[in-house]
Amino acid sequence: MRYCLVTSQSNWGGGETLLLSISRELEQAGHTIAWIVRGDCEVAERIKQTGTDVAYESRGRGTNVSDLLAIKSVLDNWRPDVLLMNDSHAVVLAGIAARLTRRPAPLCLAYKHTVFPLRSKRKYRWLADRLICVSEAARSTVISGGLPREFTEVIYGGCCPPVVQPDAHRAIRQQLKLKPEELMLLAVGNLMEVKGHAELIEAVHLLNPTRPIRVFIAGKGERHAALQSQIDRYQLNGQIELLGFRSDVNALLLAADLVVHPSHAEGLPLVIIESLMLGKPLIATPVGGVPELLSTDPGKQGLCDAGALDIGNAWLVRPDNVPSLLEGLQLALAELPDLSVSRLEAIEQARLRTVDTFSSARHAARLTEFASQLVSDGY
Repeated sequence: MRYCLVTSQSNWGGGETLLLSISRELEQAGHTIAWIVRGDCEVAERIKQTGTDVAYESRGRGTNVSDLLAIKSVLDNWRPDVLLMNDSHAVVLAGIAARLTRRPAPLCLAYKHTVFPLRSKRKYRWLADRLICVSEAARSTVISGGLPREFTEVIYGGCCPPVVQPDAHRAIRQQLKLKPEELMLLAVGNLMEVKGHAELIEAVHLLNPTRPIRVFIAGKGERHAALQSQIDRYQLNGQIELLGFRSDVNALLLAADLVVHPSHAEGLPLVIIESLMLGKPLIATPVGGVPELLSTDPGKQGLCDAGALDIGNAWLVRPDNVPSLLEGLQLALAELPDLSVSRLEAIEQARLRTVDTFSSARHAARLTEFASQLVSDGY
């Protein structure tokens, strides 16, 4: 089959990471791939670096007639079987173009990566044939927004199982100038308020660890200056470091003693998937699709109360709640670095389940099966 992947995003994020990994899996399975991307931006450059065909680069988010007509021409000439639309602006841009193409039009599948409210159910009903949700939590948001359940399909997001690099632990610790006795805590995510980095800095400020720790936050974004100001104000420059964008997140995760993901809202965070696949101790908030990843009851968020909840393979803390995060850090650090046998067994079980359920290969296979059925049904 021929797949055309469309994104209007300029900055790289989890949705783009998932879509790129899916495109690689589809290519390896013998399908033909082309991209429509927003021109002159980070996403366009990273897609082009992979050597994948970029059929068109839009001049912005695709709200002008010239982009619409150009994309219609691309679809008319390239004749994809399936259009994968990564975000809401891509739905408008590519969805309208697809409705104007010569018959038969491509199957239009839109993605819902987040748990943010659906702004326009009509847009998806008119311009998409189905909505792919990366988690049950994302689907619940869509249904609450007015779309019928039968219009949606849950295909869990995922990633390629990380390659274990034997020298990564030593190399990263050396690069970050970590002393042998220091524990490495890592948070990964774009620097946005919703990711909870401010609460992490606040909790570390209040923490009184029995063993020296260093905290690293990998990611870039609009909150960089504000977070650095907070670090400066608490005089934590020797303890917390903003790493900016890193292309070696896999190596950072391998080196980390503890991964902390204090997000306020999530669809299905890839960093937690990677952490679980690597068997890393984890602190997380049970928001969005996170309970699906951790195989725990979403209602357990309420059991965290003002503190933290130990579920065996992770510690759950309440979102946007510094005392809860502080307690989670205290509980985790009391066990590190020598975890109990029961803890290691729980983490290993979570690793095996994650590799089996949340891989990009499994997503691509399910996507192909779903799209093929719809195409054969005449959508």
